[in-house]
Amino acid sequence: GLVNIPEADPTVTETSKASSSGQSATATIDWGSGTKAMSSVSKVTYQATNGTTYAVSSSYVTVNGNVFSVRFNSTTIKGTNFKVVLTNASGNTFEAEAGLVEEPASDPTATVTNQVTASGQTATVTVNWGSGDKAMTSVSKVSYTTSTGGAGSITGTNLTVSGDTVSVKFNTTSIKGKDFKLVFTNGNGGTFELPVDLLAPVDPTVTVTSRAAAAGGSAKMTVDWGKGSKAMTSVKSVTYTNASGSSATISSSSITTSGTTITVKFDATSIKGKNFRLTLQNDSGATYTLDVDLLNVSDVAPTATVTQTAASAGQSAVITVNWGSGELAMDSVSKVTYKTTSGSTGTVSSSYVTTSGNTVTVKLNATYIKGKEFSLVLKNSSGQTTTLGPLELVG
Repeated sequence: GLVNIPEADPTVTETSKASSSGQSATATIDWGSGTKAMSSVSKVTYQATNGTTYAVSSSYVTVNGNVFSVRFNSTTIKGTNFKVVLTNASGNTFEAEAGLVEEPASDPTATVTNQVTASGQTATVTVNWGSGDKAMTSVSKVSYTTSTGGAGSITGTNLTVSGDTVSVKFNTTSIKGKDFKLVFTNGNGGTFELPVDLLAPVDPTVTVTSRAAAAGGSAKMTVDWGKGSKAMTSVKSVTYTNASGSSATISSSSITTSGTTITVKFDATSIKGKNFRLTLQNDSGATYTLDVDLLNVSDVAPTATVTQTAASAGQSAVITVNWGSGELAMDSVSKVTYKTTSGSTGTVSSSYVTTSGNTVTVKLNATYIKGKEFSLVLKNSSGQTTTLGPLELVG
């Protein structure tokens, strides 16, 4: 009678894998049956690191019955996509994929597929759980640093895992966080933390809520520190162009930060500035600069009021000065002039003129006491001057 031989493809079953050069991998071959039956190993192919497919040297391949062995060198151990090519007497061939190289243990990885910008939104992450003794099986929480520098975590209903997808829902607290990390665990008590950038990058913004009008006054700003990779954490500096046109920096002692409120106090120099710029920074050293309009200063000309006159030589006259503001502001005394008894213009020696705040004191000697029509010449750091007078310093 006739025998009905079933048709079956060959199979290759790995029994050991190689993990380094010099080691061998072994497999058991089922040669198949019927017209699909194979009888020998033609070659073993693999894909090299350059992407090209090569054959393992036949001297590295041995077959003993249905036991197959491949020895690896420093090149083939780096290969992938190994295939055992079988053949038969009819010239037919069959390729069987074979995992001949032991994959090294690898840490989990994560790819953020959706970032968030506001509370109520959900970020998603696709994870690779790792391999070997580094493999993880679940995500226990998402840890982060809170806006006040404390430790926060996202768990419970705000953290879901479905297959390789991790979903993280943000609330009003977590949306203000930074330094987010997936915390992996496995059944052996192992853990692994992986940083993930769950917040979409948003530039910082600032709103000026009040402006300074005079020296000693303050300007206030409300800052949104930004989010994600663009988030800032503190004030680095406030710079401006001073009255002489040079770049200047407000003293750090004049800048205070409380939460999202930044306060800048102005002195007699900075109040005359313009082109103010606020530079923020984060813990990584990155900076972000914003133009800010911090002053509400009107252009007011200086004035002088004589509050004390001198009656005789050796006495002093006292003048109270308002230095002005804005583009007309002055900041110091250039000189004091007067008309002499002969009608010419004289100048009081600078050693006889002292300034303390907004008070100018002029000491009059035997010559100056005879003068009249005194004038106070003021100047600023830009070299501009203004003359106030005539002032009656003798009385």
